[in-house]
Amino acid sequence: MSSAWATAIGNARSRMGDPSGVDGSAGHRRAGKLEFVPGPGPDGPADLYALTGGAEKAASFSYPRMYWKMSIALDRPLVASMGQHDPIDGLVTWLALRATAASLPEPSQVPGFDSALADFASLAARQPIETTDLLGIGGLLMDASRVAQLVLEGRQENARLLDRILDGAARSLEAADLERELARPAARRLAFRELGLAIGLAALEPIERLAEAQASTPGEALWLRSRLETLRAARGRGEAICAFWREPAQRAAGSWREHADINDVMLTTALLPQGWLGRRSMSGSDVGTTDVPGAAPGESVLGRASDAGRG
Repeated sequence: MSSAWATAIGNARSRMGDPSGVDGSAGHRRAGKLEFVPGPGPDGPADLYALTGGAEKAASFSYPRMYWKMSIALDRPLVASMGQHDPIDGLVTWLALRATAASLPEPSQVPGFDSALADFASLAARQPIETTDLLGIGGLLMDASRVAQLVLEGRQENARLLDRILDGAARSLEAADLERELARPAARRLAFRELGLAIGLAALEPIERLAEAQASTPGEALWLRSRLETLRAARGRGEAICAFWREPAQRAAGSWREHADINDVMLTTALLPQGWLGRRSMSGSDVGTTDVPGAAPGESVLGRASDAGRG
């Protein structure tokens, strides 16, 4: 599912005040929804699974499912199984795109928004979200950050969704054995999965602002603060992950070089999360510079990270 591309396009066009990009990303998502979530009929799951030799699997499904990976032409599934967090990620991305479209100087309308949201919500309601996968936990935290931002903007109808995602993320962090995972040598670690968690832990700021805004409603504030305590306790782990993979000696490991492209992107994003999260840093610095330990003041991390593991 191309939620990352849609989110990036939506962020860029929102900053530019250009509705065409939101139309494009939403249209891309609509096409993705129609193809990644096939419905009943001649183009439904049974026929598409048959293309990959898995028709017997489709026959056992009484409800729509998403395909994890489609062909470039979106005419057949390459990986017919559904990722655990695909539905909730699709739902959150659609909600964010709708909010972005409505906030532009010329509000944009994309056909099928409401039906797509309903389909994603139905799929997400059936799918458990707790996980011990570090990348998956990071994805939940990023989704929680985006939904918290929507609630802060006055879209209170998303509060229950935020509760569910935060609860799942906190429970997942409590279940994950981070100490054991992060004590392994670089050769036995997958950087992009760990860095996904680091990015998610860098996305807590909207959730923290929401907790402050709810201080006048003790019940809600207490619940949210209890979840935040769990998330904040793990924040140092995210910083440790970034520090570990910034070291050239660690990036010389085969586990880094085998996935160098995605690792480069994830490390850069973890060091400069404000670009991906759709806002400027708290200090107001522009994307492309950082005060991360080990970088000179104002030094671009983009160039440094792109050299990772290539020496």
